Amino acid sequence: GLLRKKCGSTSTSKEFKRLVRKVVDDDQATDHMPDYRVRLDERGGGDDDIVIFENRGSIPAIETGEDNIPPLSPDTYHEARLAAPGFDVYELERQWRNWVQMSGAEPPRKPDAAFIGFCRKWNARRA
Repeated sequence: GLLRKKCGSTSTSKEFKRLVRKVVDDDQATDHMPDYRVRLDERGGGDDDIVIFENRGSIPAIETGEDNIPPLSPDTYHEARLAAPGFDVYELERQWRNWVQMSGAEPPRKPDAAFIGFCRKWNARRA
């Protein structure tokens, strides 16, 4: 029920589960989601089922420490999605923040623009 509510779905629980099942089955057949594998953990039916997204490893997980870069604006995430379509922009942000921190350089003066540039380069190297 929670996922259905968060998605704003007006379909019944049964219909929503059928639609989610189709997404899961399609992903298992075609790997159409580039960064994540999707599966459905059915726990006796009803609203106890859980949708699980597993990292496929296309973007390695990293540990991040403290950085001096302020939070990015919500519009920046939209621009980042356009610059690197199909990639998880929040994981890219973690990669970017780690890269800036590991480089030892001063934090960028325009972090939003710097992050979008990072996303463009990330996408270009993987296209």
